[in-house]
Amino acid sequence: MKKYLDAPLDKQRELFFSINTGINNSSYSRTCIIPDHWDLKKINIYLERSMNISKELISVERIQDVLIFHESIKNFEVNNKRMIDYYWYDVKEFIIEVQNQTQKFSFILVAGFDANEIDIAEVMKQFFPKNKIKVDYYRDSWLSKNINI
Repeated sequence: MKKYLDAPLDKQRELFFSINTGINNSSYSRTCIIPDHWDLKKINIYLERSMNISKELISVERIQDVLIFHESIKNFEVNNKRMIDYYWYDVKEFIIEVQNQTQKFSFILVAGFDANEIDIAEVMKQFFPKNKIKVDYYRDSWLSKNINI
């Protein structure tokens, strides 16, 4: 984890959305991470193009702030625009709980798919050296590659 020392964290937004399959009113849900400055129109266009489905089938349900640990995310090129990996990185979300003598707070940190709780705890100790840190794996997600569409 030495290579991650002094790594910056970047604020983005987590998006929870559903896609209507059009079959028997069924749908499936997914979380993804998008740039903080995207509006709903840009979100819908990106989802529509990256998954090759109509935006009328997409329902954005919740948006919340998260922190991105970019240094842990491995970049690999995909040249085929028809592949989902062209648009998204596979990532993991962790719940970080920070506690000092008077208060406790928590936030969601997004890291590369190879990261684990021990790695993330070591990095968080750099940001909160005098506090108790607890790291729990939360879920898998996608992180936008922010491809111009």
